[in-house]
Amino acid sequence: MQEETREQLLLRLEDLERRVAEYDQLTEAVQTGQVDAFAINPNNQSEVYTLQSGDYAYRVLIEKFNEGAINVTEEGLIVYTNAYFFELLKLPYEKVIGSYISDFIHKDSLNAFEELFAQALKGNSKGEINLLVGTEIIPVYISLTSLYPKLETVGIIISDLSEKKKNEETILRYQKDLEIKNVELMQTNAELG
Repeated sequence: MQEETREQLLLRLEDLERRVAEYDQLTEAVQTGQVDAFAINPNNQSEVYTLQSGDYAYRVLIEKFNEGAINVTEEGLIVYTNAYFFELLKLPYEKVIGSYISDFIHKDSLNAFEELFAQALKGNSKGEINLLVGTEIIPVYISLTSLYPKLETVGIIISDLSEKKKNEETILRYQKDLEIKNVELMQTNAELG
């Protein structure tokens, strides 16, 4: 093994002193409440996660997951939307942000949405409603959560139920066909019997 030169040792010492100073600053920030953080010990190696890194991971998740996510004010103004939601509406981001959520809800679902929203202002609520995109009705399941008092908005997660509803209709048609065939079979048996 090759011995390090004096210069290499000094550089390594400087690097270690810099790291210790950074850890001291982070530790002090956590202790004084300036930074929220937690430490975990996977594989016997300490790792510190700050609220900032956790917040970034959360934002990436919300942007990338396969559900709509929006924040709306108490008046129903959309102040945040992820890409999934404005793509579901088949509209550009600029046409969705700053609009009212009621602009995208089918008139037959407005009362149900208003009830769910009123419940969400006090906590949480969830249910099914229909969105209206042009002339297309999109059945969705929504989960609403009050973000008060930290943010004066209600967070809404929106799940597209279109495929589920199509499958349910297919099953119902199949069941009806079976019932009709069963009745016809019973009639044929009665006529023969």
